[in-house]
Amino acid sequence: ANYWTTHMTFFIVVSFLGSACLVIAEDCSYIDALFISTSALTATGLTTLDFSKFNAYAQTIVLLELVIGGHVMVYLYPLSYRLLSLY
Repeated sequence: ANYWTTHMTFFIVVSFLGSACLVIAEDCSYIDALFISTSALTATGLTTLDFSKFNAYAQTIVLLELVIGGHVMVYLYPLSYRLLSLY
């Protein structure tokens, strides 16, 4: 696998996992959860629902996605994969 494939796989997998956790934590539709999850992961901050009404667990999930989707973390995973593939 190349760098681009690893990078895109990271975004897709984390987006779907985060949206599944949001559906469990909040009573919302899956498409809203997927949009919020992807928005948090890419640090755009867009939302289709009132974020202030989310419970603490759902807000923590979104916060973790913001951290995981940050520049350092986004480039750390594919880079570590690339370095491990050398050995």
